Amino acid sequence: MNTKELVYFKTVYEEKSINQAAKKLYITSQGLGRNIRALETEFQVKLFERTKKGVEPTPYANLLYKKTGALMQQLEELSAEFSKLKRGGGKLRIGLAYGILKILPMRVILEFIRENPQFQIEWKEYHNDEVKDMVLSSDLDYGLIVGECASRELIQRKVMSRKVMLLVYKDHPFYPLEQVELDMLKEEKILTMDEDFHIYHVFEEACRKRGFYPKIEDKTDNGAVLYRLCEEKQGVAPVMDFTTDIYKTEGVREIPLKEDLRWDVVSICRKEKQGSEPIEKFDKQIMKYFN
Repeated sequence: MNTKELVYFKTVYEEKSINQAAKKLYITSQGLGRNIRALETEFQVKLFERTKKGVEPTPYANLLYKKTGALMQQLEELSAEFSKLKRGGGKLRIGLAYGILKILPMRVILEFIRENPQFQIEWKEYHNDEVKDMVLSSDLDYGLIVGECASRELIQRKVMSRKVMLLVYKDHPFYPLEQVELDMLKEEKILTMDEDFHIYHVFEEACRKRGFYPKIEDKTDNGAVLYRLCEEKQGVAPVMDFTTDIYKTEGVREIPLKEDLRWDVVSICRKEKQGSEPIEKFDKQIMKYFN
């Protein structure tokens, strides 16, 4: 039984005619008759007796009519609860790509948790591609990743954008420059975060578009190690424009690249979860912080 069948029954009951009810409902008499017979089969009772003027409700129909309003309300509430549960209900599982917490203070997440005790909130850091995959598979409800995700199943929105800079040690010829072009890096020893980090792919793709592959001397999964390697004059490194303040390494500086390479933070969730209250509220909190 569903609300549509109850509406059909209610209309027949009030019109006391299948033909008149069908006209009012904009369906065929045959289709309406099938719906009434389906209800009778479901309840195993006869709801209407045919007469020359139309139909007469049986005592079973009289009882069902009295309950119709309450039943329809309960079914609508149940449908709404199902939709809410499908979108995630009061639970919110958040995935953050490694590196996000360098620009998003943990207090923003903790304040959201404290201010919304009605939600069951879980959050954890993952590699960038892991966040994408887990949101797509619904193992996460909401993700903050670096770079866009090529999927039509996701709603994604750019949260913020930072420039990619070149980290250079003090005695390097580039050190006094105000700007460096990618072509100047063809013969340079390059230090970089490893393939699990989006900046690696942004930098490599930009170099390939300029017609060369960067000579990668070393890769790491630790930003502090990257800065230390550069400080020890092992090479130069592509970094985000906010990281020097984090690692506070001496003897190095960030130099702007002529090419506008970007490190974009993007929020993602599955399309069918759009409208979920915890997702909407958390996304609003994130956008408020960054804007």
